[in-house]
Amino acid sequence: PEWYEPNSLELEGYNLEVCKPKHDWQSKSFPNCNMFHETNPSEMKFLTSGSQRSVFELSESIDGNVNKFVYKSINYNSRYKFRISYDVTPERINRERKDALVSERTTSSRFIASLHAYCSHAVIMDHAPRVMNHYNEKRLARNITISPLDRLKIGIQIASGVADVHSVDFIHDDLHEQQFLYKDGLFKLNDFNYAKPMYVDKNANKTCTLSLSEFGNRRQASLEELQYKTGYKGFTPVEPDKMEVWLMGNLLYTILTDLQVWNKKGYEDQVKRIVAGKRPRIPIHILQRNDPAYAALINALDMSWTYDWKERPSARAIANYLIGELQTITGEEAPDF
Repeated sequence: PEWYEPNSLELEGYNLEVCKPKHDWQSKSFPNCNMFHETNPSEMKFLTSGSQRSVFELSESIDGNVNKFVYKSINYNSRYKFRISYDVTPERINRERKDALVSERTTSSRFIASLHAYCSHAVIMDHAPRVMNHYNEKRLARNITISPLDRLKIGIQIASGVADVHSVDFIHDDLHEQQFLYKDGLFKLNDFNYAKPMYVDKNANKTCTLSLSEFGNRRQASLEELQYKTGYKGFTPVEPDKMEVWLMGNLLYTILTDLQVWNKKGYEDQVKRIVAGKRPRIPIHILQRNDPAYAALINALDMSWTYDWKERPSARAIANYLIGELQTITGEEAPDF
């Protein structure tokens, strides 16, 4: 749209005298409003509210088959004290634009939730019954175990979803368990309203680095964010996708161990340990299992948590490594994951 200006979340950290968006389409909008005009708001069912948006369920019945979708829109009048209501502003519309844009550009991915419609400040997406953290909480509460091979397959799904976003020159920039929906036996990445486009050096064919992170105070941070936050002398500007690969490692750690990288207690000590190059411990029962699927995930962790971001592999390289290990373990050229 003509009023479009990249918001501060997109620009902060980039040297705009040197950097520009990699593609013109990264700043454009491709609305599809027809499906919204066909929707009856009185038939929508409220599901939940996040910090930014409210989510409603839509149902469509064709020849006796019921298809479900979710309608996401910004919070107008929050029902909860800890939720924030938002006015419709260019900045808010721009966030929804990015959510729809990344979803549309990754349509071919099995590991990204499907977009069905986008208009102004709302999107209509695939309906998914659970998110990853709820899936894990219920499974652990019922003492349901997952085989090492199934953990490897989930790791492939997570790494592939992140890699597919990076392949269209965006980073998710809010990567955690709640961003993965569980549908049709797969974990699918969604919620791109905080996404940051990757910029390119105007004079050289290379990705621009970030000198800092606007999310430097979030608790589940990457190594580089923690280095910046603590004033680490060895901090160097980082390519944004490499920073997100570190965060992906946090998810792989949970998939492998059923534990969280960050505990509620001792946060500052954990920050110091990670900046010093130390990592969360892997339980001894996993190390002693000598299972090839566990070994593959441990190696993927080593790759994701490579201390020097310049040496850190891409999300695609890690996903391909895990797929290759699955092929070796199963003996199948195209194993199902």
